[in-house]
Amino acid sequence: MGAKGIKEVDFEAYVFDALTDNEGGFIGLDTANYDKQSCLFPGEFVSFVKATQPEAYQALQDQYGYQTNQRLLQTLEKNLKTYGALQVFRNGFKDRGQKIRTVFFQPANDKNAEHNLLYNQNRFEVARQVHYSTKNESSIDLVLFINGIPFATAELKNAFTGQYLSEAIRQYKTDRDPQEPLLAYKRCLVHFAVSTEKVSMCTQLMGHKSYFLPFNLDIDNPPNPNGFTTEYLWRDSWSKSSILDLIQNFINFQEVGDKFFDEKTRKVREEKKEILIFPRYHQFRAVRRILNSLKTDGVGTNYLVQHSAGSGKSNTI
Repeated sequence: MGAKGIKEVDFEAYVFDALTDNEGGFIGLDTANYDKQSCLFPGEFVSFVKATQPEAYQALQDQYGYQTNQRLLQTLEKNLKTYGALQVFRNGFKDRGQKIRTVFFQPANDKNAEHNLLYNQNRFEVARQVHYSTKNESSIDLVLFINGIPFATAELKNAFTGQYLSEAIRQYKTDRDPQEPLLAYKRCLVHFAVSTEKVSMCTQLMGHKSYFLPFNLDIDNPPNPNGFTTEYLWRDSWSKSSILDLIQNFINFQEVGDKFFDEKTRKVREEKKEILIFPRYHQFRAVRRILNSLKTDGVGTNYLVQHSAGSGKSNTI
């Protein structure tokens, strides 16, 4: 494999380097600065707020004084625990009457220079071997952050060492405690199992009951003459513009119901629950292709989207 190496750590290093090169644009973080309890890189978030919302930060400083950073981070952590990362990313939060934005989404056009400036000050970060556990020294291969707030985790496996996708999924199901702060439902939006050949993802870790869905270009990823077959994940899906588009427009919550027979009441009951929907690759690819076509074709054009059975046609629509 040449520069890519043949060990698992080489694959991890390759993905990390691809994310942090000039094209990827991510900031590589030192895990020594990671806070296990809050799941944050505190300094990254504070720096983001100071740079993009100086008036709000000054107003908080007038009230909190030397405790400003600590109180700001405590309020952020409280909101993340209460509402989850998706709502906090989209809506921000309030602290002592100040509206704090956690991210600035891509503007619809280039007319607002200030909005463009704020958007370009978002900090996309990645850390390797993150010791996330508050109970032991377990670590996750990669964790992606936006302004110090975790967005996704990833376990990587290199087929050249006999470690396949199934091993990454098994690791999440058996070796990763979903009660840990970082792995709790809604706290991090998605968990990727990644091999050099295939990708799967899960939005709610539940031990052995964790349900992973394929996140491939096709049933099997086609060969890639320029790299790994899963290169699209970190070059495309994890690109900065793609991540913010997913958070702003695609990821959502849905209420689903399961019917079962209640032995006590001798009646059929329906139990409803909320699930976090993270679009599979073919779903948001279809939507993006249609939107791009509309820019040139205009309205009134018919499109045909081909989906196999059980591939999430309703959500694509």
